[in-house]
Amino acid sequence: MIIMCQCEAETKETLDRLVKGGRYGTASETIAAAIRTLEMLDNASEGKAVFLDEQGSILSQLSVDHRDVLPSSDEQTRTNSKTKPATRAKPKPEVPEIFQLAKLKRKPPLKLAGLPSDVWRIGQRIPIKRWIFGQCNKLLPAKASARAMANLTLEERADLRLPQVPARLAEAAGELGVYLHWLDKQRGYKREVALATGFPGTSQGQEKGRLRYANQFVASLNGRGEVSGLLVDLKLASIEREKDDVRIRLTEVGWDFAAEPNPILDGERARNENRFSEKEIKLLLSHIATSVPVEAFAWFAILSSIREGHRTPTDVDNFLNRYRKDSVDEQISDDYVSTQRSGAVSRACDLGLLRRIRSGVRISYELTERGGEYLDRLMRDYGEVPRNE
Repeated sequence: MIIMCQCEAETKETLDRLVKGGRYGTASETIAAAIRTLEMLDNASEGKAVFLDEQGSILSQLSVDHRDVLPSSDEQTRTNSKTKPATRAKPKPEVPEIFQLAKLKRKPPLKLAGLPSDVWRIGQRIPIKRWIFGQCNKLLPAKASARAMANLTLEERADLRLPQVPARLAEAAGELGVYLHWLDKQRGYKREVALATGFPGTSQGQEKGRLRYANQFVASLNGRGEVSGLLVDLKLASIEREKDDVRIRLTEVGWDFAAEPNPILDGERARNENRFSEKEIKLLLSHIATSVPVEAFAWFAILSSIREGHRTPTDVDNFLNRYRKDSVDEQISDDYVSTQRSGAVSRACDLGLLRRIRSGVRISYELTERGGEYLDRLMRDYGEVPRNE
C-alpha cells in the first residue's frame, strides 16, 4: 500500500537523519515504526505510556496523553539525543471553596451572637500583658476564619462547636496557605509583607502549625474556662457555653466582615498591594475604636509614641516600658513587651495605620495619614499620651 503525505522540510530532515543512523532500513520502515509507537502510547494500559529499554523491558509507566510525549510537526526534535517525555505543568493553586464569597449570602440562617462582655472599657489604660497576644500578628487569618465560619454556618444551618470547628478551619487554612505562598512567590513578597504568614502548610509535620492556627486565629478554651483566639479577641465571634456544650458564633460585625469582598480571597490575580478593601478597613477600625478596648489602647499607645518621635522598634519598646508599672506588667519581660509591640504594629500595618521603612537591617515606623487621623479619633477617648514618669 502506498500512502503519500505532506510534511515540512524540518520533518523530512529528521526522517533522513533517522534512516542514515542505521536503525531503520528505509523511510517507509521509519514511518511505520513511528505509527506503531503512536498506537502503543494511545492504547497501552488505558492511557498509560510504557517506556522500554533497548532490550524491550519496561522501564516505567506514566499516566500521560501521547500529545504530551510526541512533538507536533512544528516541534520536531532537532538532534539525535534522547528526549524526555514532557510533563504537564502543575495546576495553579486556588482559594479553597470554604473561603470563597460565591455562596455567602448576606442574611445568616441563624441568630448571630451578641458582642462578648468585656472587663475593660474604651478610654481605660490596659496593661501590656492584657493586649491581644503578639503572635496573632496578622489580620488576614482572621478574615479567612470569619469567612470560613460564615460558609460553614450556611452549609450546616446549625451551631458550630468547639473544638471541632477550629480544627476544621485550620485544616482548610493549610490549603489556603499553599495558595498564598504561591501568590507570594508570584509577587515577590517576603518577610513581613508575605501573605502566607500565619497560615499553616499541608505537608507532613505541620500538625503543630495547624494547632497553632486553630488556637490563635480561631478560638480555644483552656482548662480554667478562659477563651482566647483572634476572632474572639476582636469580638468577631463569641463563645457560648452550656455545661459541656461549647458553641462558637459569629457576631453581627463578624458576619459583615466575612461577607465583604476581599482583594486577596476574592480579587483578580492582578497585583494588589492591599490585604483589605476600603470597606473592610473602615468596618474594622470603627469596630475596634468603639468595642475592642484592648486593641484600641494598644494602638493608641504605639501611634502616640511614633508621633512623639519614637520610631524604631527599640524606641517604641522603651516608650512603653516608661509606664510599665502596673502590677501585672511588672511580671513580664522586655522580650514579652517586644512581642506585644510587634504584634500590635503588624496588625496596625495591615489596616494602613502605619508603614514600616526598611533600610538594610534597620526598621523604623511611620504614621500614615490614616494613622494620624485614627490617633486623633482615639485621643478623644484617651486624652493625653499614656505614661508614668
